[in-house]
Amino acid sequence: MTDTAMAVHPDWRIEQMPALRELLAQWGGVPMHDRKALVLVEPGGADLVLARALGELGSEVHLAHRSTAAGDDENLLGQAEAEALLREFAPDLLFDHDGFLTRIAHRAAPDVTGALLGVVNRTDSAPLDIRLEVPVLEAHPPRMFALLHLAEARQRALWQVMACADLQPAGRRVAVVGFGAVGRMVAGYCTAMGMRVVVVEPDPVEALGAHFQGHEVRSRDAAVTESSVVIFTGRPSLVDITSLPDGSLAAVVDPRLAEQIVHGLDGVCATRRHVRPGLTEYELGRGTRIYFAGDGTGPPGVGEQTTEVTELQVALALLGADHLLAEGHNPGQHELPRALGDRVAAMKLMRLAETRRL
Repeated sequence: MTDTAMAVHPDWRIEQMPALRELLAQWGGVPMHDRKALVLVEPGGADLVLARALGELGSEVHLAHRSTAAGDDENLLGQAEAEALLREFAPDLLFDHDGFLTRIAHRAAPDVTGALLGVVNRTDSAPLDIRLEVPVLEAHPPRMFALLHLAEARQRALWQVMACADLQPAGRRVAVVGFGAVGRMVAGYCTAMGMRVVVVEPDPVEALGAHFQGHEVRSRDAAVTESSVVIFTGRPSLVDITSLPDGSLAAVVDPRLAEQIVHGLDGVCATRRHVRPGLTEYELGRGTRIYFAGDGTGPPGVGEQTTEVTELQVALALLGADHLLAEGHNPGQHELPRALGDRVAAMKLMRLAETRRL
């Protein structure tokens, strides 16, 4: 492996993934020996585990780090750096996110695409706005992607609240803004930890669903003024964050929501200071302080995916690469067959049953 950042952590995590271990031990797909794989690394940890798994299958792996953390500009992979890396390494396979490396390879380094066998895109993206010269496999079946997104979103919000702010959850009143699929999962988990949940949801049917699940449903103004914690799972515009009581904590489940909230707070705050990694205090000028856990940073482990989510994502990427190479797809975007997502889920369920965790 050509990157020294692969430390003990990915090795430890991969040992805790029985379904992935079985897949690697019984690999019967396209030989990966001597394949040159370029893996785009984003925060979360799954990409490092994928790189380790590819290495175990005999691939030559190079990592391209793309950090989105605030204050981490020195690690941002720009177009010039990515173009140089593509030409220098000349990969057979790309493991991409959002088509980032794929676009650069086609627009700035078209000579590289001639050697590419294909691309495995690991995160959901819109149709690529380029003429593709290689097959691109979208390795996220809709059902599995939705399931993993829910688990990851719930985890991100609760880790931000508990780890960044160092709060004891039991007994606290938390406003969950939005009661869609993610909101329902977050609300249920908060209830299990002893928090008193109040839901803000403009859709009357979804709001009634929150009531039937045992949650208090309040108007947005009443909910936030009576809560010490607010978790945004949907549109930030549903709540005026500046109306939160003094000392309140706000968190988000999606980094894209964080950008909107930070923009709004920056426009009205008198002062701002970083209290600790991942936690920022905003002084609103009338003696009100609001703490926001969602600037993209945090204590070690915050923001990383759980081992089980990582295991499933890596297994999907490996089977996606195998399918891509075995089927010999034409250039263009292709979906991962549903059967492969079902296979990964079945493997995980079998391992859980064997370890008496199901």
